[in-house]
Amino acid sequence: MAKLLTLTRLLVLKMPAWVSALWYLGRRVKKDGLTLNAKVQLLCKFADSIRTPPIDGLTPELSRQQINKFSKLFGAGEVPLNNITDRNIPGPKNSIPVRIYSPFKQSAEPLPALLYFHGGGWVQGSIETHDTICRLLALYSGGLVFSVDYALAPENKFPAAVNDCLTAFTWVKVHAKELNADPRLIAVGGDSSGGNLAAVLCQQTPKDTCPMFQLLFYPALDGRLSSHSHTVFKSGFFLTREKIDWFLEQYTEDFKAQREDPRLSPSEQTDLYGQPPALIITAGFDPLRDEAYDYHTRLLDSGVKSEYLQYDTMVHAFLNMAGVINQGNDALVHAGKSLRMAWNNKRLNLP
Repeated sequence: MAKLLTLTRLLVLKMPAWVSALWYLGRRVKKDGLTLNAKVQLLCKFADSIRTPPIDGLTPELSRQQINKFSKLFGAGEVPLNNITDRNIPGPKNSIPVRIYSPFKQSAEPLPALLYFHGGGWVQGSIETHDTICRLLALYSGGLVFSVDYALAPENKFPAAVNDCLTAFTWVKVHAKELNADPRLIAVGGDSSGGNLAAVLCQQTPKDTCPMFQLLFYPALDGRLSSHSHTVFKSGFFLTREKIDWFLEQYTEDFKAQREDPRLSPSEQTDLYGQPPALIITAGFDPLRDEAYDYHTRLLDSGVKSEYLQYDTMVHAFLNMAGVINQGNDALVHAGKSLRMAWNNKRLNLP
């Protein structure tokens, strides 16, 4: 019976949105003044039904299997692009796989670029789980996208992922000419833990060589984990508090001792003056929502241009649900337009 219910939920998810709305007619989840999208409500139930062992029995390998299965089931279908290449670049400890996406077969002029860091709690996720997201970002922005497969925890503890991302950024800048990239027009971005790494990179890079834009999808920014949204959405909405705690346990040697390190918790950085312009996209039903909004307001207060866009009816990781949730694709379209605008504005101010 349970398998039949799971299969039924999966079939409904693949149908038009109004089918899910009928499925939950009169039973929609409402919280914090928001109403959860009907398809997302069904998806959360589906995710709970296929979840493997409870958190105390979860291993990094099982968690990676979960996100691999999830991205295949609910991610957008493969998007054809003219040019995709895989490379390995030298890293601080081991080589770093990088996948390069170009929307054009060739370009007479160097292209702007986005360095992208995938989400997954620093433990899971890969170039493959975020392949379609990066394809769509290249297509919608018209720029190169470099997807970085940084070292994962717990095999590689904090700050290994930070060091890999900093190394990858420097490598792209140094090799921009041979990559047909414009070194003056390099943005960084990422989702969830990848958004954390993008924000950290911007803070840890000297202002004269810093990325010219940061694209942060529902980023993890504040190690205090004490915001209103952390309390309200601690369970039942895909990313739970116990999962967040588990990720941080895997990522750090001692989270309590390291929590105030800005390379782990970029909200601890007191001075945000001179940071790159930002687009921050969040979900209404996400425990990370409020820390992202707080970071946005702090950027504005520091004189940094920042746009904040909240998808009220969504949950964490909705970009990875773009195959069944239209808002995932909508967010990527908006991000692509924002990248193009940021690159064009920068071009106008170049000597």
